[in-house]
Amino acid sequence: MAERYIVTSALPYVNNIPHLGNLIGSVLPADVYSRWLRMKGKEVIYICGTDEHGTPITVSARKEGVTPRELADKYYAIIKDCFERFDIKFDNFSRTTKPIHYEMTTHFFTKLHENGYIHKEDMNLPFCPTCEHFLPDRYVEGICPNCGAEGARGDQCDACQTVHDPEDLEEPYCVTCHTKPEWRITAHWFLDLPKLAPELKTWLEAKTDWPANARNFPLAWIKEGLKPRAITRDIEWGVPVPLEDAEGKVIYVWFDAPIGYISSTIEWCENEGRTDEWKKYWYNDEAKLIHFLGKDNVPFHTIIWPGMLIGMREDFNLPHYIASFEYLNFEGQKFSKSRGVGIWIDQALDIYPVDYWRYALLANAPQTRDTDFSMAELKRRINDELADIMGNFVHRTLTFTHRFFGGKIPERGPLAEADQELLATIEKARQKIDARMDVYDLKGALHEVIMLAKEGNRFFNDRAPWKTMKTDPVAAGTAINLCAQVVGALAVVSSPFIPRSAQLMWEAVGSEGLAEERAWDEVVTVEAGTAVPEPTPLFVKIEDENKKKKAAKSKSVVKETKKKEGGKPMITFDEFEKIDLRVAVIKTAEQVEGTKKLLKLTVDVGEEEPRTLVAGIADQYKAEDLPGRRIVVLINLKPAKIRGIISNGMLLAAEVGEDVGLLTIDKELDAGAKVL
Repeated sequence: MAERYIVTSALPYVNNIPHLGNLIGSVLPADVYSRWLRMKGKEVIYICGTDEHGTPITVSARKEGVTPRELADKYYAIIKDCFERFDIKFDNFSRTTKPIHYEMTTHFFTKLHENGYIHKEDMNLPFCPTCEHFLPDRYVEGICPNCGAEGARGDQCDACQTVHDPEDLEEPYCVTCHTKPEWRITAHWFLDLPKLAPELKTWLEAKTDWPANARNFPLAWIKEGLKPRAITRDIEWGVPVPLEDAEGKVIYVWFDAPIGYISSTIEWCENEGRTDEWKKYWYNDEAKLIHFLGKDNVPFHTIIWPGMLIGMREDFNLPHYIASFEYLNFEGQKFSKSRGVGIWIDQALDIYPVDYWRYALLANAPQTRDTDFSMAELKRRINDELADIMGNFVHRTLTFTHRFFGGKIPERGPLAEADQELLATIEKARQKIDARMDVYDLKGALHEVIMLAKEGNRFFNDRAPWKTMKTDPVAAGTAINLCAQVVGALAVVSSPFIPRSAQLMWEAVGSEGLAEERAWDEVVTVEAGTAVPEPTPLFVKIEDENKKKKAAKSKSVVKETKKKEGGKPMITFDEFEKIDLRVAVIKTAEQVEGTKKLLKLTVDVGEEEPRTLVAGIADQYKAEDLPGRRIVVLINLKPAKIRGIISNGMLLAAEVGEDVGLLTIDKELDAGAKVL
């Protein structure tokens, strides 16, 4: 039986869109690791979902003027789409508002209560006299009692990661109205962590291979003495406490959220028609539970969550490994949407292709310390490593194949010592990548991938086939054959990291199927005689801003020249006939979320189904004024994906300076009428 793994990444809150730091802090590394496991032949499920309860959601919903459910629905769809665009390959991406999650959370609370690990206490909690309700921890902010940072939340300080209670804060205030809270008595239920401390300590002390921040912090916390932890809150949004005397109380989000790993697994098994098989992952001590998360989630995954699993007394698997990442900063500052610092994942792919981001983020992964990320660093990584090393090697190998061998991989002649060494280097590279991945060093593993491409370049230079082609064509053919073997190997070993580019490399040497479906340990062989497609550059370098400005200036000069000469170059009637312009009736129009200029239109062009267009006219036209208008649309334009929306066509407009006017039809012509 294959080894069984459950890989998880921390559930993102649905109160905002994740930024690049969130992506590299758990989701992207977990995706790479689970892809590698699959290629190794392991039985693995990658589980995640959105965390949809708790005060962060209610606070954000109040600010946006919507209900928590509406906010959760909105951000679940956005986050799921963004992760799909980043090629994150979840087996299941669930939600903590699903009935199956409510059932499992209720089961956990009830069982822990029956086992004596949950008890009731009266608490003196902050109450806002202005808002007229008790203030859950994140409705209270103040000065951190540990480090003195301002704006510390009532449950944790982001500056020093200290976990505390609202009463510990200095100068507390209500986040809604900034009123100083009063303190009133209310009953809540507590997880009795002191009872679980001895078992937690024994378990943690055995985890000698864990990252320092995942092991040392919880052990220090246990040494100081664990305290019972309140696991209920006075809010309406959440899983109701399943006790008769707990009306109006819900279960604390950090009790509820990690149970989402289990409920998501159950949902996946049910969707796969394997209803009871979730137990093989959660009750089988041979299955390995791997959590990928940021360091701010360490206390919950190393104390509270395993404490809950232990207290259930149902022999749940405890975490096998916590892959905890430090923080990624942006251009020397913490990510902040309000201050405009950083890039959010819904914006990133409008700037560069997905594998550029995956590569640059993984190459700068904050595995052992806080790390700074910058656009200059991304450019350097892409240009110097992906383009100049990997892309250059692949392109020159295949260009040479087409130029001198008719586009087919040449035969291999007798192997010299250097040839044998290159074949050995391929196998050594795979072993080195394996060794890095085994210890969760994804950054180191990716470095070994690039080193293999570097060795390919070195071999190509040393063997100089452009020279030997004239004197010893067999030797030149052998060199190109061996370089093709390196390209094939690169396609496989880079697949977990940059899957789209890996597939392009795989196809570039004429291989069929998917690179990611190749067995990791299987030797890749590119057969002599294999026809390879005409090569195109694998990676396009990122230009300097100065070069872009010069290019733009040059284009403007050309544009001016064309104006003086009478506009764009002349075309033939046959060329004009290729353009298919039709009358379209606008059916609906709405603003594209998160943008100022984009409108999403549905238009009737006389087909069975309306088309969707995305147009940058929101600063010129109000969405509500557009339905019913007859406009002109180019319908045979290749579809484009804009902000996650497929735009299938282009409307026509005239532009003078900043003024834009739609080309409209002055008669009631039928939708789909051809514009001549």
